[in-house]
Amino acid sequence: MERIKIYNLGPIKELDLELKQINIFIGSHASGKTIASQVVYFFKKISLIVDFTLENFDENLITSFEKNIQIDFDLSKNFYVEYNINDKNIIFEKKLNSEVEIRGKIFDYIKELSLETKNLKLKIKNQMSSILIDIHLKLVLKLMNYLNQNNNEAVYIPASRTLIPIVEDNTFDREYLNISEYLQSFGRFYTQIMKNFVNYDEEKNKKIKNLKKLAKKTLKGIIIKDENNKIKFKLNIDENIDISLISSGQLEALPIYISLMNSIKIKSNYFFIIEEPESHLHPEGQMEMVEFLAMVANHKVENNTNSLIVTTHSPFILTSFNNLIYAYDVKDEKVNEIVPKEQQINFDNVNALMFADGKVTSILNEKSRLIKQGSIAEISMKISDKFQSIMRLER
Repeated sequence: MERIKIYNLGPIKELDLELKQINIFIGSHASGKTIASQVVYFFKKISLIVDFTLENFDENLITSFEKNIQIDFDLSKNFYVEYNINDKNIIFEKKLNSEVEIRGKIFDYIKELSLETKNLKLKIKNQMSSILIDIHLKLVLKLMNYLNQNNNEAVYIPASRTLIPIVEDNTFDREYLNISEYLQSFGRFYTQIMKNFVNYDEEKNKKIKNLKKLAKKTLKGIIIKDENNKIKFKLNIDENIDISLISSGQLEALPIYISLMNSIKIKSNYFFIIEEPESHLHPEGQMEMVEFLAMVANHKVENNTNSLIVTTHSPFILTSFNNLIYAYDVKDEKVNEIVPKEQQINFDNVNALMFADGKVTSILNEKSRLIKQGSIAEISMKISDKFQSIMRLER
């Protein structure tokens, strides 16, 4: 079991989150969805973030925490963040007029590994960087095994990703690129996928072929590598165009489809954090996106599945998830003709949270085994009430 607790961090006053296979965060902008996602991502990547070769590794870890969680820490007078996995925990806490303190079983283990590095460095007379890097990598694997984090690599797919598919190959490797760290990191990840891209028509994997059909339906086409080895976008009308000429909706959705299909192709599990998958998509496209996400989440590699965090503002995303959850519980086999079995979602594997006014509350209805949509419906009612008020002036 994995759990995140947050108190007084940015707009979040209190959050207690048990991570499940599919985690849905909904709320207005600036309500804390991104902060919560970044905290999860930091702890999912902590084995790779710790630098065991540094004497002041703890200060470096605090710096990395503040860099990854994109809020103004100067304004944070006190906060508490805890990550717990299988009864092992690590806490970052800042009390009033104090510096950030780290503690917990995981931190104690990190200190042990750091001491191991220090002792090895004393024994090694020739401290070549290659030897230290080798030591560091071995300790990273130890920490991964300790946390059981070697099964799901974390990938953060940020919002505002329209430029990702059209920039030059080496753009995201530039040291002083003035963009979000999350965009830069995902840009490098996506670029690496495209370097090894093989046309989907050449794939023999049945799951990838099914995912390609869903992707083509939403994107109105699919990317290909043409006869000159150039990446193009092949429209459903059988015309190839440059990626830069496709619509904003296609540019926002394309990196999601490509990244998630790649996880099936390389037979590896991932923990995907996807911000606003609905961006620039028609409601029907949003439904198709959720069906695609469900298929990827349900895919098993050595009895492990992919996991997701989805942040959203869209009621269509919630409704689409509910359709797939409801289908799972229907016993009539005919339901599989409406919702294929590989898209159906077990309610027990879902967490859905509403972010509002600093509080984070579950919007799961345990009785109906569905996601509650009351707060979203209230917004629709407000819009309708305003319309009715205008109409009454005409009477």
